[in-house]
Amino acid sequence: MGPYPYRGDYEHCFTLQSPSGDFVQLTAAAAEHIAHAIEFSRKANREAGKRSVTDRLAREEQQYDQYAYDVLDDAVPAFHQQPFVTVA
Repeated sequence: MGPYPYRGDYEHCFTLQSPSGDFVQLTAAAAEHIAHAIEFSRKANREAGKRSVTDRLAREEQQYDQYAYDVLDDAVPAFHQQPFVTVA
């Protein structure tokens, strides 16, 4: 990569890409949009964001548990292979 620029050290932290994954050159408009997004995120309510993530993870876990129970329930024969007799 060569020597560092004379005005400081730089570190890659973000790559712009198109929806198809192709590289997009950084422009002044894109840099301004990214700066606005960073400023907006600083003002966002962090507790609400954390709660949202926690709620989503809990829902996903509950959905997986229900899926697992359904699969296991389908794998067990009816009446757990016990004879079934009705009394009339």
